[in-house]
Amino acid sequence: MSTVEPDTVASRFRPPAGATALAVIDIQARLMPAMDAAHAPRFMKGARTLLELARVRGWRAVATEQYPQGLGPTIPEIRADLDAAKAGPAIEKVAFSACGAAEFRERLGGAAAVVVVGVEAHVCVLETALDLLGDGRTVFVPWDAVASRREEDRHTALELLRKAGAIISSSETIAFQALGRAGTPEFKAVSARIR
Repeated sequence: MSTVEPDTVASRFRPPAGATALAVIDIQARLMPAMDAAHAPRFMKGARTLLELARVRGWRAVATEQYPQGLGPTIPEIRADLDAAKAGPAIEKVAFSACGAAEFRERLGGAAAVVVVGVEAHVCVLETALDLLGDGRTVFVPWDAVASRREEDRHTALELLRKAGAIISSSETIAFQALGRAGTPEFKAVSARIR
């Protein structure tokens, strides 16, 4: 029998119930068509599942747009999910890390953990997640809810983030961990996105 305190190890790998936020990075009109076509449908499903989770769990959701004058606004289906999750307007940025925009950390508030989704995995997602880890926050990166133009770049970003201490997971795992049980209205709403 182990002498490790109960839940000490397990709790590090679960989003904390009252202290998790969702960061939605740069899912924009002129970026999305360039993403790896083989991964794009899975990416959209993962990101939208986590936005529904944020809505039903009451997580803060914060979105960013990288140079929207050139790359366009957040795509309509993600914007609708952000509105449902009461995310507020996207934060415009030019720094690759969302933490380079002063308002970003402010809108995350005291969230001890942040689930990071978006594009591109090896640029803005990577830089944002590294800065959030530097803040001392637990960072979850679902492999299926981040995208890059090339699969090799997405894979490299996930490996770098794992080495840096981020928890690489999946949208479904994060959703079921946060929900904790089946049969609730919240479970039904989120599982409808997973199917």
